[in-house]
Amino acid sequence: MQGLKLSFVTILLMTLFAACSSTKNNTADVDVNPINASSTTAEAAAVSPSLKQTSWKFKELIVDGKPVAINKDYRLTFADKDFGLKLDVNNCGGTFKIENNQLIIDGTSMFCTEMCCDSENAKILQKQLTSNVLYTIEEKDKVLIMTNKNSKMMWVSNMSIDKSIAGKRWKINNYVTEGKVIPLEKNYYISFIEERAVLQLDVNTCNTNYSVFNPNKIQLNPMGCSRRCCDSKEGMALLEQFKEVIEINLLRGVLTIKGADKTMSCTEVVVED
Repeated sequence: MQGLKLSFVTILLMTLFAACSSTKNNTADVDVNPINASSTTAEAAAVSPSLKQTSWKFKELIVDGKPVAINKDYRLTFADKDFGLKLDVNNCGGTFKIENNQLIIDGTSMFCTEMCCDSENAKILQKQLTSNVLYTIEEKDKVLIMTNKNSKMMWVSNMSIDKSIAGKRWKINNYVTEGKVIPLEKNYYISFIEERAVLQLDVNTCNTNYSVFNPNKIQLNPMGCSRRCCDSKEGMALLEQFKEVIEINLLRGVLTIKGADKTMSCTEVVVED
């Protein structure tokens, strides 16, 4: 009887050990999927922004490792399904689609006007777009880079801000923070003229060039200011709002500017104060 009890205990322990081993193996199998999921998410994050509703100015073309001399103001624009290319004289267009960061233009659908005459280098540029190209957008510098087997094209952002905002002088009246309106004590003005932002503080004038990637978002280069002494603390704090990227929106005559960490409310200056 004692031997029978010992055999039973031995069998029970072996069964428990086998169950534990099975549970451990199943847990290891479950842990594999989250790793694959995170990898898939990382790949999705690497996808370039859409080209739809964007506009670009030509910057550089390299073919077979050699730069192609082009000093003309060529433009490339994308709507939802159609694109346009402005060359020396002629304009080209057609349809496009995007698949896995690849811009696909059907060469048979591309058409061009036939006014005489575009340069040979313009024709080389046009030809590069009739083959599938991989593209990326460097958002910091607002540069579109296109590559295929033997060429590399670079374009810079050519979008513009709302015409009802550009070319006008706006008085910055207040900050809007957490639903509270904080009026500014002095007079400050901002203008967006010919791709330059001009900020008038209480004494000095600051300005910089800008580029537009989204109609409501402006990328600013560092501001340069005149050196007359001296702007108030309020003015210097306002200058700090105009760093890198600002967002602008015009609604019912009020221009809202979202700066570095505050939102400003502005009204158009029709008659000088």
